Order: sequence, then structure tokens, then C-alpha cells
Amino acid sequence: MRDRQGSLKPIELHAFIEELPVDVIGRRVVEPDSAKIPAYNSDTIYANHMEMTKFNNTADPGYAKVLNRLRIWIDDDDSSIALRNVDDLLLKFQLLAPNLVLAKSEPPASTKKLCESSKIEPSLKWFKYSTEYINWRLAKGLRLWLHGERGSGKTVIMSYIFTSHRHNSASILCTCNDSEEGMVASIVLQLLQNENFLKGYQSEFPNSRIQLG
Repeated sequence: MRDRQGSLKPIELHAFIEELPVDVIGRRVVEPDSAKIPAYNSDTIYANHMEMTKFNNTADPGYAKVLNRLRIWIDDDDSSIALRNVDDLLLKFQLLAPNLVLAKSEPPASTKKLCESSKIEPSLKWFKYSTEYINWRLAKGLRLWLHGERGSGKTVIMSYIFTSHRHNSASILCTCNDSEEGMVASIVLQLLQNENFLKGYQSEFPNSRIQLG
């Protein structure tokens, strides 16, 4: 029994935190401070307490988060070394900066669903075929600034751009409540999760300390 116990892996823990309140009570059932486990990783799912495990399909961001966590735990060959690096980095963030709140990297579920549907295409023709957007897509290093009044659709348009071109990119949906540290940390973690980005970075900077394996 002693030999068997010595060969067992330690129990892994990870907390998934509900982002949305339950309408009936007007708040979350389990608040983040209660859901987090000290010294262990945690993540959020954009849903309330009852809906957070009811995924629509395998493309659901919440499903992807849970699947990635399981792959890390079982050391799945299909999971990239980048995800394991993120796992370590998240733990370091939480140990060194327990009050650090990462800026959101995903749009609201309703906006994301709209951006992935074909219904949005006709209404965005004016934007997709604009000179500014075409030049931004074709060139490197250009900035694309989309501005407008509140409620004019900026989040939907930018979410559509990110959904269409997220191969080597990161995004944050920041508010006035987000800290600079939280925004930077969110971008860094997203890039570390992107194996294509890491491969490109490593080929451009071969002496970098970031390694893929």
C-alpha cells in the first residue's frame, strides 16, 4: 500500500467561477472569493451557476476551457506545451498577485454567437470593404481605430474581427475597472496559449528562453 501511494500523482484542483448572476436572486450563487482555492488555478465561465456546465457545442469557450484543463492534467499528447506553460504562469500570478484580476478576453456569449453566424455578414459589408480595414489586414504594424457612441456596435464589430483573425492575436474587452496589470497579464496568457504564435516567436528570436519542448 505504501509503495502504491508513493506512485500516485497528487490530486489536482481547479476552480471554474461563474461570471453571471442568477436573475431570481440578483447575484452569483458562489462569489469568486468563495470559489477560488488558495494556491490553485482558477478561471471563469461566462454563465450563471445553473448554466455554466451546459455547453452548446465543442466550440463553446467554456467547454474549451474545461477540455484544456483536463488535457493538462492527463498530459494529453494533443495539448501543447504552451498550455502547460500557461498553467504554471497562472499559478504564479495567483501566488504573487492574489488580487490581480485579468481583463476579459472573450466577448459576451450573445455577441460571440452573433459574430459566428452568417446573419451578421450583410450588415458589416460597409466595414469589411472599407479602405481602412482592407489596408489594416494587408499591412503589418498598422493600427485600426474604431470609435463611436456607446451602443453603436463597436464591441460587435471588434469581436467579429477577432473571431475572424484570431490565429496569432490576443484581445481584451477592457472597462474603466480593469487595471493595467490585468490587461497586460490577459494578453500575455492568451499569446502563451497560442502555439502558432510561440512557434513564430521562436523562429524570429531563436535565442529566446521560451521553448516549445
